[in-house]
Amino acid sequence: MVEISNSYPDIVYSDNNLATLQVNGLLGEVAGKAMVVIYFNSVAVIENLQVLPSYRRNKIGTNLVAKIEEWSIDKKAKYTFMRFAPCDFGDTFTLSKLLLANNYSFNGIGFIKKLSN
Repeated sequence: MVEISNSYPDIVYSDNNLATLQVNGLLGEVAGKAMVVIYFNSVAVIENLQVLPSYRRNKIGTNLVAKIEEWSIDKKAKYTFMRFAPCDFGDTFTLSKLLLANNYSFNGIGFIKKLSN
């Protein structure tokens, strides 16, 4: 694991319905990133949440989800949603724990959370 001084994400692109966020590593590489798209003016869908293996366990994923929720509330979304697409057991288990710990519920297709606007 590589220690990181600032695991809080920056919004690198944003418009009314789309945002791209990232956390930069110590050497300028992208340590973590995510994208969020708002559909039907009410559902913010989290896509492509990724953290480099060497930067995991630094709360980068947690901070990306928190920043996505803040941005989604600012854009008047009512829910956040992340599809469940397992890639390997370790990542799936960690992601599931992260979302369940942050008040998401599993609906059979993905994880969803009602936002408090």
